[in-house]
This record gives sequence, C-alpha cells and structure tokens, in this order.
Amino acid sequence: MGLYETRDESRRRRDLAAKRTAEVRAAFVWPRDYDQLGPEEQAAIRAERTERIEDCRARLDLAGESVADGRGWVELDDAGEVVERRPEERS
Repeated sequence: MGLYETRDESRRRRDLAAKRTAEVRAAFVWPRDYDQLGPEEQAAIRAERTERIEDCRARLDLAGESVADGRGWVELDDAGEVVERRPEERS
C-alpha cells in the first residue's frame, strides 16, 4: 500500500495489475499477430517482455561463470576502452 493509498485504492491497483497480467498472458498465447493487437495490449506485452529481460539480466553473472570455468573475458571500462580480464583477477 502506498503512503497515502487507501485499502480500496490498493485493492483496485492489485486487481488492475492482475487483469493486465492475465491479458498479457492471453496475448502471448493468442494466435493473433502482434501488429493486430491494440495499443494497450502491445504496451502490456512490451512491459512484460522488458520485465522478463530485466529479471534475466539481474540473475546473470557472466564474469563469475567465466572465473568458475577458468576462462578470461573482455569488457569495456568507463572510458570505453577494451580491458582484458583473467580469472585470477576476480578470485
């Protein structure tokens, strides 16, 4: 519940979120082409897609996996220069 949100407002917000979630799930399995969806449905799908991508990215630890596998990797530093990393640098 938000700082100044009543219980009814909180319930309405949760109900709307649940409805949108159901609509997004239906749109993902519905045999219509994405371009045939309305603007609200497309926005809901983009939001869901963005959330899923962000969740996946948050769980990634490619440097940790490389260290565990004994592999090095390259990345860009803050100045945009390529920096080579070795597993022993992160241990």
